[in-house]
Amino acid sequence: MSSADLPSLRILIVDDEPDARELLLNWLAELAGVEIAGVAGDAFEAIELIQTCTPNLVLLDIHMPELNAFGLIAQVGNESMPQVIFSTAYDEFAVRAFEVNAVDYLLKPFSLRRLKQAIDRSRVRMSKPGTGQSTALKDFLFEFQRMPNPDSKNSKAKAYLTRIVVKSINPWKTIDCREILAIHSDGAYTNIETAGKLYTHFESISSLEECLDPRQFMRVHRNAIINLCKVLRITTLPYGARQAVLENGTKVKVSRSYRVELQARLVLISEKTDIG
Repeated sequence: MSSADLPSLRILIVDDEPDARELLLNWLAELAGVEIAGVAGDAFEAIELIQTCTPNLVLLDIHMPELNAFGLIAQVGNESMPQVIFSTAYDEFAVRAFEVNAVDYLLKPFSLRRLKQAIDRSRVRMSKPGTGQSTALKDFLFEFQRMPNPDSKNSKAKAYLTRIVVKSINPWKTIDCREILAIHSDGAYTNIETAGKLYTHFESISSLEECLDPRQFMRVHRNAIINLCKVLRITTLPYGARQAVLENGTKVKVSRSYRVELQARLVLISEKTDIG
């Protein structure tokens, strides 16, 4: 197959280091058949650009603040994720990158020649039907959920979401977790409530609960999670039932089994000013 028969590339650069982004931009400008679809400095910006700029290849740095490369893939979904070339300064992630069936893996610092090799491999893969990475990504994401957070100095420490990408609307919406009032179960999905708006999110309440900081969010009913920082008061209903009244006036039922813990957690929240 001649180079003329190979597909052109729309590349999204994702790296939190400005110098690395600039170097990639300069190098890619020297390559034929390459178009820059966008440049992102963090995973959440990249998620939005993947939808709006439709790249077919992502140069993806593994280590990024808030959400790393694997978390980005999980948010986008394996079916929607373009081809990936991972890059990092840490050799320990090479095996993981290939487990995702990445087109290639670039260990920083890498050369222009090495980058060109990786891009050429991407072109060849795209030209062959059935050689995408969707299935491999799906298999990997299952395993990734069971792995310790690779970006944490303490492997026992868990990184919680600070933003949630909602894909039920077009364009996708990124919600700052501090803006969330409550999360309501809706079968296999959830409804995320913010001030004046409700967003359907394609994730179960139990799955989402595991990703949220327990210092800020609490399950108060099998069908509801509340942001402790948004609670105005707890009121008593007839027959002793309780409900949490949120800043926007929403009332959320509190199950009997959660009442004591909720009162204690609200006391702790009131004593802290670094959350919410």
